Amino acid sequence: MSNVQGEEVVTVSKQSNRRPGRLHQFTTLIRRHMYNDFRDLVTLLVHGFEALLMSLLVGCLYYGAGETRLSIQDTVALLYMIGALTPFAVVLDVIAKCHTERAMLYHELEDGMYSVTSYFFAKILGELPEHCVFTLVYGLPIYWLAGLNEAPDRFLLNFLLVWLMVYCSRAMALFVAAALPTLQTSAFMGNALFTVFYLTGGFVISLEDMWLVASWFSHASFMRWGFEGMLQVQFRGNDYPIAIKNITINVDGIHVVDAMNMNQYPLYSCYLVLLAVCLVFMALYYVCLKFIKQKSSQDW
Repeated sequence: MSNVQGEEVVTVSKQSNRRPGRLHQFTTLIRRHMYNDFRDLVTLLVHGFEALLMSLLVGCLYYGAGETRLSIQDTVALLYMIGALTPFAVVLDVIAKCHTERAMLYHELEDGMYSVTSYFFAKILGELPEHCVFTLVYGLPIYWLAGLNEAPDRFLLNFLLVWLMVYCSRAMALFVAAALPTLQTSAFMGNALFTVFYLTGGFVISLEDMWLVASWFSHASFMRWGFEGMLQVQFRGNDYPIAIKNITINVDGIHVVDAMNMNQYPLYSCYLVLLAVCLVFMALYYVCLKFIKQKSSQDW
């Protein structure tokens, strides 16, 4: 009888020590993640105000042009600026946030409270609402204030490109924050990667003038593919007057994109490459969570 009771006690203790299922872990983690974000409402409002302020500053600068449509040069510069300002700020914010969570994440994973996979999906999906609102607050005012293409389909295509570019920078920041041990090294590497992608985006240096290694980086640069897509969306089908001595002729804007060597691939390929870049960085982030101990900077 005592043996049976002992066996029953052992069985009960094993059941009580079992970790919850993956779905239960995921739902609990995503609720906690979203609760923590909304609990820190001041930080969310600051990030939203930062995006809105940048959008209004740039938009009002180009709004000063009045009813006259922006020139080709101004439009090209504006499109590249849209894809560069907010992604850079997102990189630093995401890296700082990840390193504040590392100590708690390390101890909870070591204690077996949940799996890496559950945390990964809860982290990714839990930040999507913030990302969508942040991109909308940034992309909407600057687009209409600057008087870009007013067609609804062009606006939606442009917004989707901006959404993917900002998310690529977020995914890159998650990977860097999980791969490197301290906030300083992660911020340095994040800035370095972003600078490489920025310089090989096709605006600072022409794609045809890049040397071999730089051209390799340009094919992986989310700045390049987002910029190329926005150029095609804005200029295709829009006629621009070109003065040649005393003669003025209307030229389809896509020829400007051709001259910049930014019309080598169809528009849908820009979206596919941006999506692929996001998935690659997400996969690298998962691998780092799986195989690198997420210790806080004090433990290294």
